Amino acid sequence: VDIERIDFFGEPMKKQVRSMIARTRKQLGVRTHEGPSLSHPFRVHRKEFQAKTWATREHIHIDRLCSAWLIRRFIDPRAKFIFAPADQLPRRAILFDVFGEAFSHHGEDCTFETLLKSFGIRDKALSSIAQIVHDIDMKDNKFGRTEAPGVDAIVRSLSDSINDDIKVLEIGSSLLDGLYQRLSGKK
Repeated sequence: VDIERIDFFGEPMKKQVRSMIARTRKQLGVRTHEGPSLSHPFRVHRKEFQAKTWATREHIHIDRLCSAWLIRRFIDPRAKFIFAPADQLPRRAILFDVFGEAFSHHGEDCTFETLLKSFGIRDKALSSIAQIVHDIDMKDNKFGRTEAPGVDAIVRSLSDSINDDIKVLEIGSSLLDGLYQRLSGKK
């Protein structure tokens, strides 16, 4: 656990706390991550993530929608998506925006930002979209993006009015394609 790295006093209750965390994760259906530290994004290669099944929690909103769009457009064009309750996510899929998983929130970053960093994607328009997603998802107005309230309203409207995450992704992807095009200056 990340807190152990800064526990300079050797807390005597460490064993009990670790046990409680493990029980809580098990009850929540959170898998134990065996890979790189979850405190910082790590670098991966796109070629290892092609034609995969990706899964996240159902009732997608800004971070899950934009992350799925990013995955399909810039990481895995043949990606298949599963949206399900957190305790029913398939073990065989690559999980994203799920507590305790590699492709999720890390530090001050939302999942979209983690994916950009993990896959080493450097694109000015995507960085702008990341700032918009961050401001909406983290609710901290860190970047002060003027587009955030409008994008938030549109995505909430889609999520609230369509009870099919695949359909929300399809429509949302068209909107994000347009936003990406506008921010990249392409016509």
